[in-house]
Amino acid sequence: MPGVPQGLAVEVSALANDTVGTLLTQAYQDSDCYVGVILGTGTNAAYVEKTANIPKWTGRDTTGEMIINMEWGGFDSRDRKVLPLTSFDRALDRESAHPGEQIYEKLISGMYLGEITRLVLTHLVRLPSGKHGPGAGRRLTHPALGVGRVRAAAERGRHPL
Repeated sequence: MPGVPQGLAVEVSALANDTVGTLLTQAYQDSDCYVGVILGTGTNAAYVEKTANIPKWTGRDTTGEMIINMEWGGFDSRDRKVLPLTSFDRALDRESAHPGEQIYEKLISGMYLGEITRLVLTHLVRLPSGKHGPGAGRRLTHPALGVGRVRAAAERGRHPL
């Protein structure tokens, strides 16, 4: 946590998730670090808050600060009144393993960006236009386009789709 001097003997008494661990790791090296953010397969954030600003807190207070793990990937999942969702976002959510959950995470994290891209491209090739060539939509029906296939097509000077 901010203000913890290096070289301090620390006893591990709890396990933290990756976001809290990211914050703690950097705060150990830089006492001005107050936020940890994960933008990868999933997404989350954690920050340091003064315990005086946490009305629910009734526990022992030894430092006057606490790390808040926001679990922001679930933001707006219940009410869906804040985040704008496209038809592609709604389609991805419907077909996901947990429909209606982790909406913000599905909008921005790496785990879902490939599928969103595929849904958008599939839609585009189905538009009434001759620019995409016959059968272009069929080529986008598979859930992934491998890097090796893209690289090989690029080396041949051909479009990978």
